[in-house]
Amino acid sequence: MKMINAKLGNLEGLEILELGGGGNNLRLLAMHQYGNANVTAVDFSYVSLKELRALFAAHSRRIAIHEADIFDWKSPKKFDVVVHWGLMEYFEDPTATLELTLKHLKTDGVALFTMPNMHTWATRLWKQCSPNNFSKHILHTDENIQKSSDQLNCDLRSAFYFGY
Repeated sequence: MKMINAKLGNLEGLEILELGGGGNNLRLLAMHQYGNANVTAVDFSYVSLKELRALFAAHSRRIAIHEADIFDWKSPKKFDVVVHWGLMEYFEDPTATLELTLKHLKTDGVALFTMPNMHTWATRLWKQCSPNNFSKHILHTDENIQKSSDQLNCDLRSAFYFGY
């Protein structure tokens, strides 16, 4: 929440969409429970969304959940914030994922997303210990993300790193 608050500010009352948001999603729960945001998740996995429903139910919290392919899902509204964590690196073209993100944003909305830093010592260990998992991830450099943002006439405010 410290990183999210530092990047997004006060979340109270904001409509937040997470693309690929299923599973034991503590970030989305925290944005709702501690940030007082209204949260929505879209994911293709029934099992993952079942886990998300159980998490929110265990904390007596509300969430709008949609089981769908994120690229096919048609939202009835636009969102103040669109987030995705570890999603973009699964797609060859970051422009398509950014375009999808922008499609769901209000004109003055903000997107926040993460990708693994593929230049760390931990990444070398990941590649060695789990080559099949590692090989599914695509490195998108800051320059590639900037180029995609420019193509979409999108203002990329910052790229940042946290953790090791």
